Amino acid sequence: MNQQEKKLIRRMDKLSLLKRVLFRSSLRNIGLHYKQVPILEYLIRNGGCTQTELADALGVTPASVATSTKRMQNAGLLTKTVNSENMRCNRLEITETGEELCRLGRRKFDELHERMLEGFTGEEIDVLTSFFNRMISNISCGHESMRIHDLIAMENELEKELISDDKKALEIHKGV
Repeated sequence: MNQQEKKLIRRMDKLSLLKRVLFRSSLRNIGLHYKQVPILEYLIRNGGCTQTELADALGVTPASVATSTKRMQNAGLLTKTVNSENMRCNRLEITETGEELCRLGRRKFDELHERMLEGFTGEEIDVLTSFFNRMISNISCGHESMRIHDLIAMENELEKELISDDKKALEIHKGV
């Protein structure tokens, strides 16, 4: 890889990191965690669902959904009701507070995207889109059928590995 390509990759990484940090910060300011937004949006789109349906749709484990929804229930973002015919089946529904914060979170996300694309013409956005499509195609070769929730599941696994690696490095650094 030449210096020009390395510079491009560093800029893309910086943009990705900056976008993630700013989005998480803006959500934190309204009392949301960035991983709660997809859950709330799914509940809005589907008028509620079971924990299993949510886990399948988001490509995460049922245990992860149980942990997240418990926190969200305690925060008043959603309700969880037990199916009277199947005590192991919980139905999730969004509350008015959850809907309001989700809309506000989506607005924050849209504002960030608008700010990011400020000053670009429609033609420039089309060209940039074609470049990103080509890069996506280049690295997804052989994985074209991969769905977004498969990618999210992979990202979650990588994030767990990175956290584990960070903890190990910290322990080594501390001499534990």
